[in-house]
Amino acid sequence: MEPPLIDPFGRAVTYLRISVTDRCDFRCQYCMSENMTFLPKKDLLTFEELAEISSSFVTLGTRKIRISGGEPLVRKNILTLFEHLGRFVANGQLDELTLTTNGSQLKKYAEALYAHHVRRINVSLDTLDEQKFATITRWGRLGPVLEGIEAAKQAGLKIKINTVAMKGFNDQEILNLFDGPMGRVMTSPSLKPCPWAMCHRTGLININHSPSFSMGSSKTGPSRNPATKQEAPLSIMTSRKLVVGLV
Repeated sequence: MEPPLIDPFGRAVTYLRISVTDRCDFRCQYCMSENMTFLPKKDLLTFEELAEISSSFVTLGTRKIRISGGEPLVRKNILTLFEHLGRFVANGQLDELTLTTNGSQLKKYAEALYAHHVRRINVSLDTLDEQKFATITRWGRLGPVLEGIEAAKQAGLKIKINTVAMKGFNDQEILNLFDGPMGRVMTSPSLKPCPWAMCHRTGLININHSPSFSMGSSKTGPSRNPATKQEAPLSIMTSRKLVVGLV
């Protein structure tokens, strides 16, 4: 194996997060506008290209890959990518293949995800109130999400619920969310406040708020140095205009 990638802060890059699409079947108010303009499909990296990029990162020391979006499970034939990446888990080149999802498609895909060596997922869920859920997601329905979470549990997937805490909206039900029905399926909860000015997006989805750097940059790009043991996650977008961002 080649020496690991090292970021400009001297941290080993062993965790790769891949956004396979900017599209989503929800329009969460803190995430995107109701009338979105998405990347043209011709500008998306193909599954073959994403698999090739992933293979290169695995060769350079990546041990964990997370698939995200948008909503990754709305991309057509997404299991093709999970099938390829799952082989790295099967042969020991990856420690973990994970997924972040809104849960809307889990009922359909849970068993297949487990078959492709996914063992743990993050589900974004802000409320157990059907009306509030419809309000915050605009297009979403709570029922299919809860069914998807149950399907994931039955398939053997460990589940972490990600919740955005919003004062005056869902703050009064946080304990119920983590200690009620969801408490029986969660591995661990994740609670984060929502700074509306920062997390509201009206254009293309940003991978993160940290500075991005070019893979080809000699000044700010990653270098190879096996000396450090610190770790840092790294994210790539699905666009052909490849953007790599440090978290």
